[in-house]
Amino acid sequence: MKKRYLLVSFAILTVLNCCKKNDHVPSTQEKILGKWKILRFVDINEATGAYLSAPYNGAPTDYAEYRADGKLYSYIAGQTDTFTYNIINDQTLVEKNITFQIRSLTDIEFTKSVYIPGTGHTRMEYLYK
Repeated sequence: MKKRYLLVSFAILTVLNCCKKNDHVPSTQEKILGKWKILRFVDINEATGAYLSAPYNGAPTDYAEYRADGKLYSYIAGQTDTFTYNIINDQTLVEKNITFQIRSLTDIEFTKSVYIPGTGHTRMEYLYK
């Protein structure tokens, strides 16, 4: 009887342990890691909302890859580049000494923007996995 009680108790504990809620909420650093395909870059006039130039639609080979060592590797329009990045908080990202606002960041979509002082416009960058 004692063995049976222990076996049932072990089974219940195993089931309860397997059903635990995953309380880990990924940080911005964890979410940003990986290779992102470039969907579009758009320069927008802040006053009118109009495009300042034709949007750049990413080619299938264009990407931005954020790595855990704080380096960003990119390939855009045939040009490769490597530089550092730093996440300041959930809404602020610094790349190549340029401060971006993180507008959205999910497992599959990443949108960031930067206001360019003295120009009256903002660059929006849309990426996806």
